[in-house]
Amino acid sequence: MSHQMWLHLQSDESVGSIGFKINYKEIDKESCGDPGTPLYGFQEGSGFLNGNVLRFECQFGFELIGERMITCQNNNQWSANIPMCIFPCFSNFTAAVGTVLSPDYPEGYGNNLNCVWIIISEPGSRIHLAFNDFDLEPPYDFLIVKDGDQVMD
Repeated sequence: MSHQMWLHLQSDESVGSIGFKINYKEIDKESCGDPGTPLYGFQEGSGFLNGNVLRFECQFGFELIGERMITCQNNNQWSANIPMCIFPCFSNFTAAVGTVLSPDYPEGYGNNLNCVWIIISEPGSRIHLAFNDFDLEPPYDFLIVKDGDQVMD
């Protein structure tokens, strides 16, 4: 590993694209650098030197995909990539307050999904839904909401 890097972009005369954004920072010789924190997750541990271990967890309702713990190895590389926190496509919610997200929100949900979420309240109470953001591809993609067995308009 050198103390300098060289970047070179070349393009042709046709249409360009969005491009890229690169963040950089200088790191210690015996460091792996901060690998970052998963979206909807958090990182436990603050050392990035050889031998340090980081642990990752997801916010409530999200599922961790990947390694829960990674170690800064002697070659200054993390033992694995940081994990992802995804919102599962099938869940039962029993908390009085919560959030339901489409898979990969806000990046955009995938193709051929068939997700089901069930919100269960205490007997005698009601459930109120507030849609803060809603963008589907009608008429091809849709969300059906039922109150018990009754379909809501």
